Amino acid sequence: MKTDIVIVNWNSGAQLQACIESIRAHGAGRVGRCIVVDNGSQDGSTDFLAGAEDVDLLETGQNLGFGKACNLGAARGQSPFVLFLNPDAWLQPGSLSVPLDFMARPENDRVGIVGIALTDADGTVQRSCARFPTPPGLVATSLGLKRLFPALGTHMHDWDHATSREVPHVIGAFYLIRRPLFEQLQGFDERFFVYLEDLDLSLRARQAGYRSYFLTEAQACHAGGGVSAQVKAHRLFYSLRSRVQYAFKHFSAPGAWAVAAATLGIEPVTRLGLLLAKRRFDEIGDLGRGYAMLWGWALRAPFGAGQRGAATALRVTILSRYSRMGASSRLRTMQYLPHLERAGVEVTLAPFFDDAYLRALYAGKRDKGGLGRFLWRRLAHCGAARRADVIWVEKEALPWFPWPLERLFLPRGVPVISDHDDAVFHRYDQHRNPLVRRLLGRKIDGVMAHSALVTAGNRYLAERAAAAGAARIEIVPTVVDLDHYRVPAPKPPGSRLVIGWIGTPGTWAKYMEPMRPLLAALAQQHDATILAVGAGEPPGAQGCFDFRAWSEDTEAELICQMDIGLMPLPDTPWERGKCGYKLIQYMACGLPVVASPVGVNRDLVSPGENGFLATTEAEWRAALDRLAADPGLRRRMGAAGRQKVEQGYSLQVWGPRLVEMIRETAGQRR
Repeated sequence: MKTDIVIVNWNSGAQLQACIESIRAHGAGRVGRCIVVDNGSQDGSTDFLAGAEDVDLLETGQNLGFGKACNLGAARGQSPFVLFLNPDAWLQPGSLSVPLDFMARPENDRVGIVGIALTDADGTVQRSCARFPTPPGLVATSLGLKRLFPALGTHMHDWDHATSREVPHVIGAFYLIRRPLFEQLQGFDERFFVYLEDLDLSLRARQAGYRSYFLTEAQACHAGGGVSAQVKAHRLFYSLRSRVQYAFKHFSAPGAWAVAAATLGIEPVTRLGLLLAKRRFDEIGDLGRGYAMLWGWALRAPFGAGQRGAATALRVTILSRYSRMGASSRLRTMQYLPHLERAGVEVTLAPFFDDAYLRALYAGKRDKGGLGRFLWRRLAHCGAARRADVIWVEKEALPWFPWPLERLFLPRGVPVISDHDDAVFHRYDQHRNPLVRRLLGRKIDGVMAHSALVTAGNRYLAERAAAAGAARIEIVPTVVDLDHYRVPAPKPPGSRLVIGWIGTPGTWAKYMEPMRPLLAALAQQHDATILAVGAGEPPGAQGCFDFRAWSEDTEAELICQMDIGLMPLPDTPWERGKCGYKLIQYMACGLPVVASPVGVNRDLVSPGENGFLATTEAEWRAALDRLAADPGLRRRMGAAGRQKVEQGYSLQVWGPRLVEMIRETAGQRR
């Protein structure tokens, strides 16, 4: 496992050379590309790189700012990870191997960002991790109260950093991030010239369902303040400007204005008093110059508009059901985030359930005690959503709450888009408890009827929305990102046949376990392997069955190992609401498919063209026998399936369409 390393240099002197030498000494076999982005240095600090073949030097000719320079450097690499390393940081043995191996473990696939212990020259571990800022905390900082109440500050000085643990944010001096996540989030926000751009990225990663982790098992030496100490007035200006920008990007309007007022009006007095009390008279000039620049900027920046990037920036709050670990949330809303951000849409992501809940669910457990916590958090999300131009709800905002109560908590005047990719209404209207059927049987109909737009994953769900009286209904299929799904090269003649399936432990038990005897017989007949991804069985071979753990990073590659894709379903009301995503995944990788003729499967599978539909055991056997015996047929059907996905079931097709739907819906805000 390798990472690209991006170093942004601005007059860092000999520190840069020491940094590069440490990479050469401790990065063997772990570095894809090392990119130094020089932001117009005048001190000759990059001269030693002339003719260097192991370092890619990008000279910008001017100071573009830290975030923009990082984005330029990252774009030059292709490794699955990107490490942003300060020039005043030096690697040690294990600085790369330990965090990379940690992130490569399947159980850590939701860890998006990793930092390691940073030490002073004498080996003292720096307290470098941080909490996300809050309006009260930043106002307290302006008032000079942080020393009295350290918990109000962002830096985690109250923790000794002696143990590895999940943290809100790791310092940008050593900031290792998964490349797909970095690209999904569109990199650093370049409106932050320097300071807080890493904190902003960590927060957006958290909102996208990823965690940040601090490892003590690896260390790097970090001098700290190497460059910014040279320009104290500018450092003060940029740090305070970034604070105000962060506030208007992430806080409510009252909170952002409170931070701006305290930073611009109160803090200069507090700082001046502190300098006088400590008799540091020589720093008063830097204080005055820094604030002169800040006040000048503030007079030109229309707060609440300019901080968001544009006065007409569209704000969308996504009330998703799960974090990115949940397939429905990841595919129906979160994979559209890059399209929304490129279109200038500001997104606030607010999942109902967390990763721990999903892990327990997939393990067959229920976290009933956490429901109250989830509900309380969702009520807070609903209150904050009043600032949005559109609220995008996945299925329902408050699970198991009657519609009148849910409607009470949703902000008035903000149009709602409700998205439906499962027949969740049957969870209520077909519940075995008559009281649930009475109180909640028409709950989802109420959500649909009061939505400005209903996006349904198939016709069955759209028909329910129409019967409920929805004002506007659009069928939006569950799609794949073609950049992540490829058609593999043909296998060599004589390769073992692989019949595959992908899903969850629950769907394996419900849909595939009854087919196990048939599949075992077919595997023996055709000398085939049954590859099951995400089934929940212990990984490894069990006779003809090969069980593999699922992860977002590996699912496409595992499907590419298959020759035929399966999707059996019983014909019940719940299954008719499914959107056939695994069929779309198979076809995107050029596989022929065999599926039950249930619901949307009939739309996706054209029998004899891109696969077969099968109901009885005899039909399943006949379809699989035919495909197993004819590699040419598999290739022709796979090509037809890929073409179908490219034309109507890809993110590339539906991303722009959905952005336009959201814009049209936002026009209905009152």
